[in-house]
Amino acid sequence: MSLTALMFLQPALFLVGTLLSRGQALRATHKQNEQQGQHNLELPLLFRMLLSISLVVTAFLFWQNTPGSTYSVWVFWGMLFSFFGDLSMAGLLPWRNHLIGGMVTFGTAHVLYIIGFIQTAQEGPEGLNVAALLAGALLYALLVLLSWQRFIRNPAREAFLNYGALGYGLWVGGMATFALALACSLGNSYWLTALGGLIFVLSDLIIGITDIGGRRVKHAALWVWATYILGQMGIIYAQIQTQ
Repeated sequence: MSLTALMFLQPALFLVGTLLSRGQALRATHKQNEQQGQHNLELPLLFRMLLSISLVVTAFLFWQNTPGSTYSVWVFWGMLFSFFGDLSMAGLLPWRNHLIGGMVTFGTAHVLYIIGFIQTAQEGPEGLNVAALLAGALLYALLVLLSWQRFIRNPAREAFLNYGALGYGLWVGGMATFALALACSLGNSYWLTALGGLIFVLSDLIIGITDIGGRRVKHAALWVWATYILGQMGIIYAQIQTQ
């Protein structure tokens, strides 16, 4: 399957999955379960896994089509661990706590992304843009800290979960920081990487707000996957300039 076909397939899968979820919600409403119908739209598991697998395949094809590309190698491995994270969050891996398991696997993915961003930026004529790195670190740290304090921190939950969420949020923010520094270093389509990093942070903030903070967000599961897919696509398809 070509990269162009995958680029159109991924939004199509999301759209079809959303329509199916909407149909299920309407049936629930007809059964007088209005709250479920209004607040629990979620992509079916099959569509979530197909989307995740398609992103792994896309990253692999970029790797194979761009021999010698540092970015494509690390992004593929990062996406592969993201796939394991998706399996974990779906309860398909034998973790005692799927949320903690997801943090571990996605945390590994972000390490791999960061390595790729740093090495790619260093291949440029001026190396990694340190000023952008410092500015991004400050901005993302403030975003994560304020969001955690206001919306995620929940005294009713275990301390390790609260502070684990903070640490993980800062880690994702670190990935987004290096993505921004990469874009400021090399420009061009790497701004898609920076945008993908930002959207990735927003996706994880929604998870923290709902799963740990206990706050209700209408169609939260759908928003999480919409932002997650867009974030990953930004990181992966930034390589389009090399095709």
